[in-house]
Amino acid sequence: MGSDERGRERGTSLDWLAWFHSLDRDGEMRQFLEDVRAVVTQLDEEGRIVYVNSSVHRISGFWPRELIGMLGQNLVHPDDVKVLKELDALGPNDLSADHLYRTRRKDGTWAWVETAFSKEIELDDGSVNTVTFARDVTDLVQAGVRIRESEERYRMVVETSTEMITESDIEGNLHFSDGKDVALLGYSFDDLQRMPGYAMIHPDDRERVRTAYRTAFLTRTVVTHEPYRVQHRDGSWRWMAGRSIGYVAIDGQTRFLNVSRDISERIEHERAQRDFAQRTEQARRLESLGVLAGGIAHDFSNLLTPILGEANLALMDLPEGSPLHARLERIARSARRAADLTKQMLAYAGADAVEMEVLELSKLMDEVPQLIETLLSAEIEIEYELTVGLAPVEANAAQLLQVAMNLLSNAAEALGDKGGKITVRTGRMDLRDGAPHRFSYGSLAAGEYVYMEVEDDGCGMDEETRARIFDPFFTTKFTGRGLGLAAVLGIVRAHGGALDLDSETGRGTRFRTLLPVWKGGAAPRSSREARNDAELTGTVLVIDDDEAVVDIATETLRRAGLEVLGTTDASSGVELFRQHADEIRLVLLDRAMPGVSSESVFRDLRGIRADVSVLLISGYSHSQIATEFASEELAGFLQKPFLPEDLIARIGELLV
Repeated sequence: MGSDERGRERGTSLDWLAWFHSLDRDGEMRQFLEDVRAVVTQLDEEGRIVYVNSSVHRISGFWPRELIGMLGQNLVHPDDVKVLKELDALGPNDLSADHLYRTRRKDGTWAWVETAFSKEIELDDGSVNTVTFARDVTDLVQAGVRIRESEERYRMVVETSTEMITESDIEGNLHFSDGKDVALLGYSFDDLQRMPGYAMIHPDDRERVRTAYRTAFLTRTVVTHEPYRVQHRDGSWRWMAGRSIGYVAIDGQTRFLNVSRDISERIEHERAQRDFAQRTEQARRLESLGVLAGGIAHDFSNLLTPILGEANLALMDLPEGSPLHARLERIARSARRAADLTKQMLAYAGADAVEMEVLELSKLMDEVPQLIETLLSAEIEIEYELTVGLAPVEANAAQLLQVAMNLLSNAAEALGDKGGKITVRTGRMDLRDGAPHRFSYGSLAAGEYVYMEVEDDGCGMDEETRARIFDPFFTTKFTGRGLGLAAVLGIVRAHGGALDLDSETGRGTRFRTLLPVWKGGAAPRSSREARNDAELTGTVLVIDDDEAVVDIATETLRRAGLEVLGTTDASSGVELFRQHADEIRLVLLDRAMPGVSSESVFRDLRGIRADVSVLLISGYSHSQIATEFASEELAGFLQKPFLPEDLIARIGELLV
């Protein structure tokens, strides 16, 4: 650059400074321009830099001398050149303007600057220059970018999140919502703002949530809410869970930021899992206990058969007026009570042999008052609400009456000496949708059902008692066998029904038994027809591993006029049948023979004579052994223990 040019630059610069100096006559302006933090730039008419103060080095890394003569546009980011054009378009009276653009640093990076002042001045030679004041705002711009990115990130998180984000005050009044209120709860933001604080929260959960909010504010930490219920617009309750943090807003008010999500499906799934686990455990326990009860009942039945038989035969042999008559009667009654106990055990196992008939539940319950009146104290009031015209069920009348009596007895014990009220109801229930309907004990398919329920206003039961109330031998009484309710459950299961229990401590108890409605068709007939009094003739073979049973059956049948062959060994029994196959009319075969199955003995007998009639006798119930002989043709079944007259009646049915 020549001396003339340097003089012209200097002169131009001095001309501008002279103008600037004219604004302030104290002569300190030039030093001010060098010391000021703002970048002061003078551009000529071609846009070249004719002056820039030393502050430019702090911003760009360039020294002023490196920039003199350079086109200012070359230092501006290509995308921001339009900003300079806006500056050029400013009128002569625009003393200030805020324009943001990027300027290149010496190291190639970009700095954000903002023009705070721009002025066109006319120099002595008539040329027009532009003077600008600019400041470095890179940190502010980057902070703004970070804020915008944060806001955008927050917006995306809020919009893509399935959780509901709200802001409320310490009273629970809503101040902000992300808009998911409608999707999750059916309410709009305006709806929620009009509601009193905490109004949507279930009354049982309200104080707990309010306490969590206060804790969040006092500790300034994130507080996790235990699941709580919020009412949907449709009136249903939704389970929610979430987190809150308290803070003081700029206006000094306490605020809570809440992040909540609908966990209703999870709660229902967990509840279903618990129910399934409980039902599975209950089924496993009941099955194992049922097997135990059935086995005990079988062994007791074998023992009771000769006791009952001998006692009754002895009574037949005693002369009128014998002093032994009363004693034998007491023995027989005790044995019959023991037999009833075994039947209850079989009923619990759901395996008692029953004679089914079509009956109407309300009419059957009409028999209850005369059966129960002696068992109730004067302080107990009993009320009957029986629905007339119920659809019939296929059931065993005696067992359903046993269910009613056991439930009433249990209700009376719950009322105790203080008395109270018991209500017996019958009614109809339609289960319409396709999913199985689960009750406390058992599940039922969709269909029509009738029910009988017994409700008392007594002391009720706690959770532990409810869980064990149907276990055999469990009782809360000082005395008693604890088989009444166990038998109820077994009978209901055997009838294809279910049982529902509703009880809480201090609120009384309601037992409801549900039975399927009879589908129609021919009415079932009792397995025991009218007894035949005709004289019995022929030979009967008795095969039972219990010698006492063989003895009592032999004597009973001989008294009835029959010839009897008896043995306690299965092989001997088959051999006896082989020797007397032509004369034997009927075989009494015990279901449980040691060392050999009754099915194989049955097949051996049929192999000798295909048309032989076999009456199976067992301490187990018919339903327990039905599958074992599913493909066989038994003549009949007689359950132990049996009375002599029962045996004769059953034989008479088969030999006529």
